[in-house]
Amino acid sequence: MARKNLGDVDIQPSSQPCELRLVLLGKTGVGKSASGNTILGRDEFKSTLSFRSITKQSKKGTAVVDGKTITVVDTPGFFDTELSEEEVKTEILQCMVLSSPGPHVFVVVIPVRRFTQEERDAVRKVQELLTDSAPEYALILFTHKDQLENKMKIEDFIAENEHLIELVRKCGNRYHSFNNKNTEDHQQVTELLTKIENMVALNGGQYYTNELYQKVEEEIQQAQEEIIMEEDKQVQKEQEDINKEEESLQQSMKAIMEQEERYTSHGGQKSGPEWKKLQSLKENSEKEMKELAEKKKDSNKKTEDEKNKAREKAEKSSSCLKKILNLVVAVPTGLLLGAMVGLATAVKLAASMIKVPGSIIGAAGLGSTPVLIAGGVAAATAATLGGVIGAAAGVSAALEADGPMEAAKTTVSDILEIARNKIKEVENMASQQSI
Repeated sequence: MARKNLGDVDIQPSSQPCELRLVLLGKTGVGKSASGNTILGRDEFKSTLSFRSITKQSKKGTAVVDGKTITVVDTPGFFDTELSEEEVKTEILQCMVLSSPGPHVFVVVIPVRRFTQEERDAVRKVQELLTDSAPEYALILFTHKDQLENKMKIEDFIAENEHLIELVRKCGNRYHSFNNKNTEDHQQVTELLTKIENMVALNGGQYYTNELYQKVEEEIQQAQEEIIMEEDKQVQKEQEDINKEEESLQQSMKAIMEQEERYTSHGGQKSGPEWKKLQSLKENSEKEMKELAEKKKDSNKKTEDEKNKAREKAEKSSSCLKKILNLVVAVPTGLLLGAMVGLATAVKLAASMIKVPGSIIGAAGLGSTPVLIAGGVAAATAATLGGVIGAAAGVSAALEADGPMEAAKTTVSDILEIARNKIKEVENMASQQSI
């Protein structure tokens, strides 16, 4: 069965999603956490004016904003974080867990300030990540627009830099700006959400997903089911207790009604003390029945709440995250981040990049013969290309393997198969050039 590329997007039809999931992306110190707080209308994420990363772990916050449930996932600066590679890998997957089954929008956060080489590098990295279908789910959020000088408009700021022009164009000219100092200005949040909803409508109401997101969602649902099964024992006991209480009250009410009938059939007066006692018992039973009905209603609602709580526990479960990490243990961080935002497998990329064949071994990714990339725009060695191909095969194998050992075996097999195909491809190209 042919595998799907990591960039393949499955359509999830929904005209009006009941929840909007936003993932904030950007380098450290650009205002991701502050913007997340502005959107949610509360201090959900720790934020400070610093170029050091305050957000060390991906975190999720949810609130009802303008009548719609909004979930925001704040992320560390994946591009320049002080975390180790393994920690970054963990946080990439944690971000995916928190935004699963997939975000409706990747919000790329860029500050309004002097555009240094560091800023240009960050924009370039974002552009490299937003490939395939991901730009259709991306929006640029410019922060600190209060720092614009001389009544400058955000459009003027964009126009000053070709890198920003290209990034905005790539994201379908979708952008917004925040005055992070004026957090009381809710209109800027309303306008942002309107732009996002318009984008979602253009995408057919669907959220972004790919093979990796689908695998993450499968693991979450499995963990959720295990938690529900464990806690369901208590819920079942509560339901059984309610049913027993209901049966007991029904029997009591039936007995009272029978006493009433006997009393009146023997000529008893409806104003006598015995009658009043029966009426008091009847009123108490009716009251208890009403209370039990409310208790039953609350129990049913509690079952739904428990399901939602089980989902939250599954998302925070270290065992669930560990299981997902085991699947991609051998995958380089850069490729994993690309997989999250839709970077197609490097196998597909490599096939389109080779323009001038070297030796058969080199072009197969098994040697060091130079090859030209993207028509001569950049150069790399075939050994590097081989590494990229191997990493891509590692991602794909990890998604289908039961664990890291099986993934490693599958990766080796896949690389050999790719190498054979590349050898055939280069042989054909070489024979055509010799004609």
